[in-house]
Amino acid sequence: MSDPAGVEWRYDATRSRLLRVLAHGFVAGLGGALLLAAGTLLFALPALVTAISLGALLFVALLVLVGGPVSLVYLWPMLADPDQRPSPGAFAGDATPWTPRSVAVAAVAGAVGLWGLAAAGVGFDALFAVVVALVFSPVAVALFSTAGTVDLDGGPAGAADPPDATGEVDLVCNGRRVPLAQVTRVRSVRVAGPTIYWASYARGTGAFVPRLLTVPPEAADAVGAALDAGVETPAESPTTDPAVRAVVSGAGLLFVGVAVLGWRAVDDPVVGAYLAGVLGLVGALLCLAGWRGV
Repeated sequence: MSDPAGVEWRYDATRSRLLRVLAHGFVAGLGGALLLAAGTLLFALPALVTAISLGALLFVALLVLVGGPVSLVYLWPMLADPDQRPSPGAFAGDATPWTPRSVAVAAVAGAVGLWGLAAAGVGFDALFAVVVALVFSPVAVALFSTAGTVDLDGGPAGAADPPDATGEVDLVCNGRRVPLAQVTRVRSVRVAGPTIYWASYARGTGAFVPRLLTVPPEAADAVGAALDAGVETPAESPTTDPAVRAVVSGAGLLFVGVAVLGWRAVDDPVVGAYLAGVLGLVGALLCLAGWRGV
């Protein structure tokens, strides 16, 4: 949408079928694995009952009732009280892509998919890697979910950064503000309706400024024109403290070094790759922040 003060847009899982499906990857991975494990345990229960002594069965029953934070005595008051019952809205706002039906379908689909892969002879390490990839699917959803404004009069209230008092045209995306004059290059691609813009900025603008913007069709032309106008405006490279950049870069290199050591020290290749990937990603982001400016 647009108004005299600028252009606003929102693109997230509540407005995109593709992002809604991708958002259920977490449920399919974690819920499918738990459902498959529960089904396997239920199938093997008769054999386990005959093989385990009565005392062991009573001990397991006691753990289920009062054995800890996931036992019935702890969970029942929370599930019985609507005020304590967990809600997806508490984590994703009032509008969420999940419904009880979609969650159930995703969990069953995940369990069936994992069972099919296991039946086809796929090893445990590969199954674990699939589950980890599905569990981290919300990261991809967050990457392509944007809500922003190309603001012409100082910015809306509530933005993460203070309004610009110079009268410059500002880009606000997911709460982050940057003057459009700092944009030096814009690339774009239209994918099944929305347009994805990738913005490059002048050296020293910062590493965590809005770069990837997914804009719905109704606002794509206006946002693209504003970004192109920003490219044509002479940019000024902000000055950043060299000491801060050195410290951030050093911390990033330290994370990368620990990631390499962890990858070589852990015997399990899947766990080692996961550990190295997480630490390496943090280190790479810190190095990028030190190079581009915090």
